[in-house]
Amino acid sequence: MGAVLGGMVLGSLSAGAGDPAAITFRYHDSEAPEMQAALDDFQAANPDVHVTMQRLGWGEAQAQYLREAAVGEAPDVVELVYVWTRPFAAAGALAPLDADIAKTGAKSKIGLKGWDDFIARDLAVGPDGKTYAIPFTTDTLAIFYNKDLLHLAGYERPPNSWAGLRQASLDVFKKTGKAGWAFAAGTCATPSIWFYLNSFWWSKGHALIDQDASGKYYMHITPQQIAEGFDYFNQYLRAGDNPKSMTSVCLLGPQEIVEGVAEGNIAIV
Repeated sequence: MGAVLGGMVLGSLSAGAGDPAAITFRYHDSEAPEMQAALDDFQAANPDVHVTMQRLGWGEAQAQYLREAAVGEAPDVVELVYVWTRPFAAAGALAPLDADIAKTGAKSKIGLKGWDDFIARDLAVGPDGKTYAIPFTTDTLAIFYNKDLLHLAGYERPPNSWAGLRQASLDVFKKTGKAGWAFAAGTCATPSIWFYLNSFWWSKGHALIDQDASGKYYMHITPQQIAEGFDYFNQYLRAGDNPKSMTSVCLLGPQEIVEGVAEGNIAIV
């Protein structure tokens, strides 16, 4: 989930009248020729701006931005993951938004329509109780299939249940030797496996944290239900249809999976 803090421009400088401005553009996705092509088009249309492109993986981005903020060299404009708000607010790298929110004039008690009903708003509150971010987008997970590999495994239509997904992944692996559902299963500061686990639990009516009618938060899941989720995803690793190499990958959209899909070695992502 992105937070309203901007794009990804690291800095802008002008050496003098008539000299080209120099900026650094940083992006976090996998390397792709389209990025360079887009930059070339921008450069051609804006010859008075010199752009240097850098790639910084999501796994290193938070620590890098915090280091830059600590020495007063944080980017002028940057897109931050919403759950990064608190450490950046604590580091003094963000400005509070409460006054700006109040100026919107909406009926909500803090001035932004719907904000009081947003379940994750607490993640944007800093140690001082002030609000430092507003999400401008959210992620909706979707599953993509390689039709050819599913066909070879005996499927003309993709599965529509957790059990069906499990069986299809296993059948692809057994009948084609290719990976079925390949997902990042590694451990890091922000492991993407939690996206899948939460989706699994939510679909069954569970939630790690829920809120009752009085506004009190509580755990809405049992240890057995938590274990059920981990057991479900462990099946893929134990059987091999999710390659063991995925235990060293922890982020969404890693190069290993992108290349595996492009090369026809992964059936489901």
